[in-house]
Amino acid sequence: MTNATKTLSAILFIFVALTVGVKLASHPSASKAFRGTIVNVDTARVNKMIINSPTKNKKITLQKKSHGWKVSGGGSKTLYPADHRRVSRALGMLTHLDVKAIATRNPKNYTRYKADSTGTKVLLMNGNKQLAGLIIGAPQFVSRRQFNNYVRPIGNKTVYAVNGFLRPAFSTSVNQWRNKKVWKLNRSKISAIDFKFPADSSYTIKKVDGGKWISNRDTLKQNKVNSILRQFTPLRARSFIDSLSVSNFSKPLYTVQLHLANGNQKTLRIKPLNGQKATFEAIASGYPYVFTLNISEWNSTVLASRKTLLKKKKK
Repeated sequence: MTNATKTLSAILFIFVALTVGVKLASHPSASKAFRGTIVNVDTARVNKMIINSPTKNKKITLQKKSHGWKVSGGGSKTLYPADHRRVSRALGMLTHLDVKAIATRNPKNYTRYKADSTGTKVLLMNGNKQLAGLIIGAPQFVSRRQFNNYVRPIGNKTVYAVNGFLRPAFSTSVNQWRNKKVWKLNRSKISAIDFKFPADSSYTIKKVDGGKWISNRDTLKQNKVNSILRQFTPLRARSFIDSLSVSNFSKPLYTVQLHLANGNQKTLRIKPLNGQKATFEAIASGYPYVFTLNISEWNSTVLASRKTLLKKKKK
């Protein structure tokens, strides 16, 4: 065997070894062995989660209080009700990471994977005690429908590639974490709705025996009424405008009043948000925040004209 042949054989051996190593690291059995061990923490003990994105200079703090999770942003002490389902999903994602491969153990490569100060840092706390921490780094494109994400446990040298795109789930926007449910009404308990619109376009719809809806004795299309009811059961905010206060909200363009079977009423007041062609600002009775709604969605359902609801009469 010549020296050239020996050299080629050695290169081939190294290449095969590296290929086998990569396959083993990304094999389902390897993934199963890693799964759930990157962030090894009892989520029942977690009562605080801190998310810090240095590149955006934003920080989110989620705290578990006696009445559920609360969220605050930056250095603000103002706490808002958080979406507990989103918090639970985020904790579940961290404790069930599906590892595909080991990317590196060399600190010199951390920046390449954004697994250092350039990544999003997530801390899981019990009071002031840190239970676990993770740096969510850069995404890895796998295919048109699949992404991996690089992550590194704080205090660990290993950078892993895990299944999924994690960063959207750990947003540093307060609005993304807030509970957007304004009302939760029982649809069957809504007996009538008043639509107070500009000029002479106001009208009322009522539920009659058999569950049918009418307006001024005219029968209404049930699918159109259902679309209206879906917007209120539950009523959900699109976002919030914390720079505005409920007490200063004036001159609504539209007012929608719901009458319930028990005699209670719920009122929603709406007007276009200044400078925003696609957004309404709104307030609702019993709700302490000014919030936004999507104009096109609401114009096509709740704010539609009476004429669009009328059922065509048979000739």
